[in-house]
Amino acid sequence: MSEEDTRTAPRLDGLNARTPAATRFAAAARHRRNVMRLRVVLPVLALVCIAAVFISLIANQREDVHVAGSEIPGIEMHAPVLKGTGENGKPYQVAATDAVQSHDGTVALTNVDATVELQDGTMTLTARQGSLHQKTGDTTVDGGVVIELGGIYRFVTEHAEGNMKTGIFTGDQPVRVEGPMGTIDAAGFKIEKSVKRVTFTGGVQSVIEPDKVKDAPKPGSKPAPTEKTP
Repeated sequence: MSEEDTRTAPRLDGLNARTPAATRFAAAARHRRNVMRLRVVLPVLALVCIAAVFISLIANQREDVHVAGSEIPGIEMHAPVLKGTGENGKPYQVAATDAVQSHDGTVALTNVDATVELQDGTMTLTARQGSLHQKTGDTTVDGGVVIELGGIYRFVTEHAEGNMKTGIFTGDQPVRVEGPMGTIDAAGFKIEKSVKRVTFTGGVQSVIEPDKVKDAPKPGSKPAPTEKTP
């Protein structure tokens, strides 16, 4: 190698070496390029996510569902027994084979069998289906409704509604009532907290069974004399 080549080599090596300032400049340039890319990519990703959420909502949207007829139950129960206390301080109990509680607290019942302690006796109620709101006590029953008051009167109808807590029940469907004195047919009825306080409405017809009243004294008649024993 000539002396001239030896002097040139260090200068060429110095041209290939990068100074610290040049290195920092290159890093800053790469950072700016990355920032510029993110400024474009991030808004695009955000728009894609928003579009995906919007499409999902459209694809899965459903009509508003009223809780009273909701097909999405809150709780499903088998053979439930629901208990409470009426305004008179006496208990009531509602049993069923199956029940579905909606989110508003209304319980749909199948094969209702209820017992309510009224002021002066017990009322029992059976029906094929019904509903009970546990907080308010509001009750509705339908289909083969049978109400018995104190073991004396038996009501047969297709619909009744009332309140387990107040002990007041009404019916606006034809009803037949059987009792010690015969039968009563009416367009409706109202039971007011008592086995003895019942109101019938709409074209009431009664059938008195003579064999059950033939021995009853007539109004204003004198009692039959009794025989004295010696």
